[in-house]
Amino acid sequence: MEYKRQTRNDDLYHIDVAMEDGHVTVIRTTVTSLAYYVTLFINEVTRDNEGCNKQERIVGIDTEWRPRFHADGRQFYQTAVLQLCVGYRCLVFQIIHADYIPFELTCFLADPDICFVGVGVDGDIKRLDEDYCNLKIANSKDLRAFAADVLCRPDLQHVGL
Repeated sequence: MEYKRQTRNDDLYHIDVAMEDGHVTVIRTTVTSLAYYVTLFINEVTRDNEGCNKQERIVGIDTEWRPRFHADGRQFYQTAVLQLCVGYRCLVFQIIHADYIPFELTCFLADPDICFVGVGVDGDIKRLDEDYCNLKIANSKDLRAFAADVLCRPDLQHVGL
């Protein structure tokens, strides 16, 4: 695995994935809590996919939640990390520690021509909207339901990734 550090808080990882045929695929992943690097990611994947037709504009999405506590001690969960993947380019946005939410991210998620896919994506979308009211996803597809339909296996409706 190759690793290149950009700044104290933000890293770009080059992860080598060996395929069965011996070919090595490099997945470039940015890990950040800074809006500036999120904007760079959005600009890069948008520019790289400008020629794609609507059916090819697919983004993998996932979130991670962390327990937080109200002043009275009651526990609640908040979206801590937003993960996006376009082809071999990924973003791990530590949104809970973000300096701010960039406008480019808001527009990217709200673009109806982009399909955001994941497992249990409806829960992620609901949580993002509740925790960060300006983050709304216009077009999504839950892969569990898709896999269950395509493979004619209703048991897949309730499995994880």
